[in-house]
Amino acid sequence: MNHSSDKKMNVERLRKRMYELSKTKADYQEILKASEELDHALNELHNSTKPKKP
Repeated sequence: MNHSSDKKMNVERLRKRMYELSKTKADYQEILKASEELDHALNELHNSTKPKKP
């Protein structure tokens, strides 16, 4: 498995976690932390897939 696939899998895992937290009406701080982790993972994925400037 390549690095990009790992990042995509991590994003999906974090998305599922956010969904589960919303269903269980989790604590605000826990949801905020999960949201920040997802944001970070999405930024990493985006930065790893965009073309490099010459």
